[in-house]
Amino acid sequence: MSLSQPSDGIEQCHVEWTDLERVLQKSLHTNATFGAKKKSTNVGLGVGFNSRICLIEPDWIGSKDGDNLSDRFILKISSQLAMKEYSDLQAQIKGEEAAFKITDVELKMMEPAVKMLHNVECFMYDKITTANNGLITPRIFGKQSFSPENQLRGFIAMEQMTDLENVMIHQNVTAKEMEQPLRNLAKLQALGETFNDEERKHVHNNVFTNYYQYIFSVPMVTALSQAISKGGRDHLKAKADKMISLIPEYCSPEGYAKHDKLHEALDHDFPMCNFGCVAFDLARIFSAGMDPKERQQNTVELLETYHRILTEELKGQNIPYTVDQIVDRVVGKVEALLDDLLYYHETNSKRTAKIPATIEKKHSVDRDEEYIEASIAH
Repeated sequence: MSLSQPSDGIEQCHVEWTDLERVLQKSLHTNATFGAKKKSTNVGLGVGFNSRICLIEPDWIGSKDGDNLSDRFILKISSQLAMKEYSDLQAQIKGEEAAFKITDVELKMMEPAVKMLHNVECFMYDKITTANNGLITPRIFGKQSFSPENQLRGFIAMEQMTDLENVMIHQNVTAKEMEQPLRNLAKLQALGETFNDEERKHVHNNVFTNYYQYIFSVPMVTALSQAISKGGRDHLKAKADKMISLIPEYCSPEGYAKHDKLHEALDHDFPMCNFGCVAFDLARIFSAGMDPKERQQNTVELLETYHRILTEELKGQNIPYTVDQIVDRVVGKVEALLDDLLYYHETNSKRTAKIPATIEKKHSVDRDEEYIEASIAH
């Protein structure tokens, strides 16, 4: 059995109602049980590929005063079913031209990384709950990580946050509204600065090599680029065509391994849920969330806001980088997504020759500052 194969559990996953009930009874300190009218609804269609998102109505029986049990909550089950279903649908509709196609062999190869992502999320929720530093997160009712004894039943039960707005990629967040996600990102980075060496082992470092090489495979990225070239506006065609020529270098296992090393050499130790470069997170939320013109007009101001918030969150600790350093690193990455890819190709090709193949890990903030400054100088 695997995470990509359907089962007879909740929403065709391996997690059974008895698994969920047992974990919640322990974590919520209750003897209440699920009733006969318990219900699950798949509410995650089109939202993510590594999980089933379910709205659970447990119909609690035997609860006591003070139990504080929720009659509706979200269950996030680690699963590859959504990814396989979408891949199969694409293949059925578009055949060989389908941009998103993942084979059963690739799904099996990805499974350890999917499990690791889930375990990292469980670990991070523990750290965030303990830190209590104001990060906006749902209340966690119970969770179960993967382990040698539990290979198929990983899940997180959490509060249903009904007062949040889900911003889709066709919608825009204003520069003023962007301060909230920037504050959360800064709080998360400040939390990461407190991790000791043992805690770092619970957070993955090589996301590109371990995971993205399967999602962004050569066939899939080629098909996406060809779709942009054929169906996009004229000014995108030349960029898409040039990007197609770079795909073998960047989207092969060898390419991901090469650029993982470069990523680590230049900008390790900027924590989110992985220890990597915070510029990637900033580039993603700016590019995906904002109107292009407003983003370009406010990039420097937003980065200054982020640095100010991070300074506040670190409460007197040394800041890993200056405003000028982060502006220099991010501005070139948020011009446009296609432009960024071409920019990385041109600049990284020059830098690779100057960066040693193996670089000793450095965890001191002061050493990190010197290292980043040297990288930018290159």
